[in-house]
Amino acid sequence: MPKPKGSTSEIKKAPSSGLKWSFSPGTNLLSGGAAKFENESRQKLNEFSKELRTFRSVDLSGRNFGDDGLFFLAKSLGYNRLLKAAEEVDFSGNGITAVGLKALDGVLQTNTMLKTLNLSGNNIGDEELRSVLWGFHGCLSDILKVNGCIQKLQLNSSSIGDEGERVIVDMLKENQTLCVLELNNNMIEYSGFASLAGALVENKAI
Repeated sequence: MPKPKGSTSEIKKAPSSGLKWSFSPGTNLLSGGAAKFENESRQKLNEFSKELRTFRSVDLSGRNFGDDGLFFLAKSLGYNRLLKAAEEVDFSGNGITAVGLKALDGVLQTNTMLKTLNLSGNNIGDEELRSVLWGFHGCLSDILKVNGCIQKLQLNSSSIGDEGERVIVDMLKENQTLCVLELNNNMIEYSGFASLAGALVENKAI
């Protein structure tokens, strides 16, 4: 009979060629709906800070920590340069909005190894997306031009419509390193996909 999954955190280590780290399923990183980290959650992140520096895969999917959680986590990661060695980062299914994406700016700038970034299942949407994603897009542009690292960006089920699509089109015209862009299950209309198709003609990587 399988053991029930607990609510404590754990570190999952794979062979040295592909180390991975994640909170175990059920770990709650938010206190109620107040969008504030519990002291215990902060302590858990700090406890694993040294370990995270060597992990190639960081999985924080499905924790529902929201924008405040991402800002806190990004500040911690950026300050300690914890994502310096990470090649895959999964922030999917965490209730992150377009506002929360601002938190990724500093973190991504310090990473020269990141190849896959998963932001799927977050309510990014189109509200204020142009101004917010322009900063995010600028961040991605800098990384792709200077470091040439991110090859796969996942934005599935992120409530992105035609306005968000236009920002993505602008990004694709400037960046030539991205090989895979996932936009499944969004609210982009036919005209939006037509614009994307045009951008793909200019982008020689995807």
